[in-house]
Amino acid sequence: MTLARDYGMQAVMSELDEDDRLEAIRRRLAAESSGTVDQFMKTQLPNRGPIPKGLVYLVIGLGMAYVGMTWGMQTLLGWCVIVICVCWYFLPALVGAKRPDRMAIFVLNLFLGWTLVGWVVALTWAVLPVRRSV
Repeated sequence: MTLARDYGMQAVMSELDEDDRLEAIRRRLAAESSGTVDQFMKTQLPNRGPIPKGLVYLVIGLGMAYVGMTWGMQTLLGWCVIVICVCWYFLPALVGAKRPDRMAIFVLNLFLGWTLVGWVVALTWAVLPVRRSV
């Protein structure tokens, strides 16, 4: 049944232009996802309870928005995500940039920041007040 429906859909879609194809795919996904979302909502996360409906719709909406983007927009979004992640990773080094021991914080963040403990230690070190010798 699914194979025949998919083949029929492909035959119809081959006669449409690109915008109409995208709209047909969006309509099909919306029609098929309504039951899937309800079924997915009934699943339980271990020790967490049911999945929030808004979160499911947010993930589906973001996925559909990503599919609708052009290649250039996807590339730009990818680079933005990479830059944000790198800035977040080096947040302790950025916060401690004006400290006299900034190189030690940077080295700790660079080599041990991938562990959560190293990142938290570097961030804590960066926000602590500088001790002045008497």
